Amino acid sequence: MQCALGIQQKLGEHNAMIDPERHMQFRIGLNRLQSIAEPGQIFISRQVYDQVEGKLALNVRELGPGN
Repeated sequence: MQCALGIQQKLGEHNAMIDPERHMQFRIGLNRLQSIAEPGQIFISRQVYDQVEGKLALNVRELGPGN
């Protein structure tokens, strides 16, 4: 989880300094959720959330089952 957050943060910093046509965006999903994440997002499963809750400063939004 910390790696995913670090990657997205560094990509955001990098993209802020270059032409939008050259932006690079990654979608990251833990527990196979990357296919539903939009570029620049991190999706995590309930199980991953339960493991990192209170250990990392996260801004999360619950999407519900199957979303």
